[in-house]
Amino acid sequence: SHIGNKRFRDIIALHRPDYATAVKVEKPNVARRIVRAIRGANPPGRFLKKNIQDGKWYDVGDRHAAEKTSQALREKSQEERYKKATRRRLEAKSKKLESGGNRS
Repeated sequence: SHIGNKRFRDIIALHRPDYATAVKVEKPNVARRIVRAIRGANPPGRFLKKNIQDGKWYDVGDRHAAEKTSQALREKSQEERYKKATRRRLEAKSKKLESGGNRS
């Protein structure tokens, strides 16, 4: 994975709690602040999409970048999905043991 994508995911993880607790009208502002921070970094980050016709990468613009950032903020990270799945497996195993252990 590209270093810029990793940096983006790290920033998303850092701001996800802010996004989750923000009121609905404030959520887009959280995403826009992230886009501004990434674009204003040194070196500046970009939000690119590959054009399938010419194979070149083009900047998607601030609006699309903020939409993608909001989407990333809503999604659970791979680590969070793994933890949730592990917790469900442990709970199911515990229930199975409890129900099996109550038989005489």
